[in-house]
Amino acid sequence: MQFEGTSSWRFAVSAGDDHPHLALFVRHVVGLRVGDSPDVPPRLAGAVSDHRDVLNEDERQVAQRQWTSWWAAVIRLKIQEQEASAADLRVSPELLARREQAGSPPDFAALIDRPELRRAVIGTFLGAHRWLSARRIGSRGEHDALIPHRLIGQVAEDVAFDRSVDIGDVRGSAAVLDVEGSWRHLLAPGMVMCSMPAAAAPDEASLILRQAFESGLQR
Repeated sequence: MQFEGTSSWRFAVSAGDDHPHLALFVRHVVGLRVGDSPDVPPRLAGAVSDHRDVLNEDERQVAQRQWTSWWAAVIRLKIQEQEASAADLRVSPELLARREQAGSPPDFAALIDRPELRRAVIGTFLGAHRWLSARRIGSRGEHDALIPHRLIGQVAEDVAFDRSVDIGDVRGSAAVLDVEGSWRHLLAPGMVMCSMPAAAAPDEASLILRQAFESGLQR
């Protein structure tokens, strides 16, 4: 988690988070067709291995229905983590419970009621870990500069002026995912999840910032 800001406005950027990328990795490499939804990101960026053999076709049909509830738990965890970071809170029992609901290696006991999906997650976990580690090494240092400090400050000041609020009330966060294309989704007031290409493009980044800041004022 990277914090940008002054004693007034504040914006937090997180990238390379394990749980969202693990869920997206499983969806990608096992070939789960989960349908289109505004809160479901595009495919992972970069090359990944095919792991369709961890499930047969009947199991895959069941797992792709189970994936949606897992993704919802992952999203709830991400919201909780962003809120905790924004408030400078230590890890709370509630946050720990959210992490358990999202599933923890190596056994992912939270998915015991979804055995087909659990089999896919356990069977691809090492591959997901290697993929994420390789992507982190390949982009080391790039995450910190995804959204320039100057742009964040400019949009924060614009929002404060447009909404006639104190600059200290302008706060937000973004969770950046290593997925293809330009994509963004408002997770909760003040919190946006987006793709890396969107965060890296100044025009798109401005929209991400404005959406985060303006929705945060409505809490």
